[in-house]
Amino acid sequence: MGILDIFGSTKEKAKEAEAQIENREETLHAEQVAAAKSEHEGMPWPTVFPINLMRNQENKDEGITVEDPISAERKEEVGALVYEPTLRPDQMKALTLQELLFLLNTEILFNKKAGLLNFEKNHRIIHNDMLRRIHEAEKLYILYNKHTGYPLIDNGFGLVYLEKEHAEKAAELYQKQYRQAVVAERPGEAAPALEDGRHPVALFDFLYYLGIENVLIDNGWYKAIVQRNEISAPPTAFNGNQDPSKNPPTSPHLAFAMIDFANEAKWPVKYAKREEVLQAKMNRINALIPRSRYIVPVQDAEGTETKGLKLPLEKLKLVTKENPEGIEKGFLPVFTDLFEYSRGFKQKGYRPCGFDFKNVVSLLSGAEGIVINPRGESVVVPKEQAVVLLQSVLTQNGKQ
Repeated sequence: MGILDIFGSTKEKAKEAEAQIENREETLHAEQVAAAKSEHEGMPWPTVFPINLMRNQENKDEGITVEDPISAERKEEVGALVYEPTLRPDQMKALTLQELLFLLNTEILFNKKAGLLNFEKNHRIIHNDMLRRIHEAEKLYILYNKHTGYPLIDNGFGLVYLEKEHAEKAAELYQKQYRQAVVAERPGEAAPALEDGRHPVALFDFLYYLGIENVLIDNGWYKAIVQRNEISAPPTAFNGNQDPSKNPPTSPHLAFAMIDFANEAKWPVKYAKREEVLQAKMNRINALIPRSRYIVPVQDAEGTETKGLKLPLEKLKLVTKENPEGIEKGFLPVFTDLFEYSRGFKQKGYRPCGFDFKNVVSLLSGAEGIVINPRGESVVVPKEQAVVLLQSVLTQNGKQ
């Protein structure tokens, strides 16, 4: 036998070995897919979920939905991926967003019926591709409540869309529920720089200041839940070991509580236990007010003997039983963040200064109380109530 024969024989054996391995892998793959199909036999493909749990006025047994964007034939093609033991990122890129979310929901539902092979790993591949699309979007669309001027909140979720048409249709669905929903276009993470070279504040960065940490993507169609911090870290995360007290004041938890209350209070619909729901939301606000930090407009006031702070007053007309026509009172304007300050305070000569609630209360000698975000939620806290709220926190903390 010559040298060429020896090498030729070796190559042939290597090819045969590779073919055998490939055949075994194909056989194993076919067996795994067949087993997954058998375990989920008879399960229907998901359909579009209602926009929320409210019933359709025309049919009490149905929620408000859109026409299913995925045909039965396409569901068979995309849905078959749920049986695959190993998904690849390139398979996800070939899908539209709605097909991707359909697959995501199918996987979750089928896994509840019987465990899917490599569920966690495959789920992460699908979810990560959704996050990729959000990261790469130059524009995003969010539903706002026309009555409040803030994002519409549905069961604790903000409502974000990657396509304007979907956002507009969702706004129509919410309007059927007497929600004054409008579409707002906002910069995405991949938005180009402005003419002056600065980058616009991306939507998911801005949502931090509003306390909107839970987001529904494409609600009204096949949808998915995204945590805000999956897209954008809190701005304070980039300050290293800096003293948190030196960060610009933000009060996202309070901001969200006030937005959530305003959404509910300005919804012109009567339902059982509405007053209890509103009271619970107001109680949450009252619990957060003394635990939050604020931005207060201040002006240095220099005298011959002392130095102090000059504070502005916001004139508000309060209606009481004693004064049904209203009486004008002066309240100290305070703000939950610099965004609210910049849009809500226009007087010249003042600078923003950060205070905790205890120090805010100490500034009220010449005011009737505070008004939080006067050009926004405009939550009024009379001085007497502010003192009570502060004392309740001090008592809970064991500081008399």
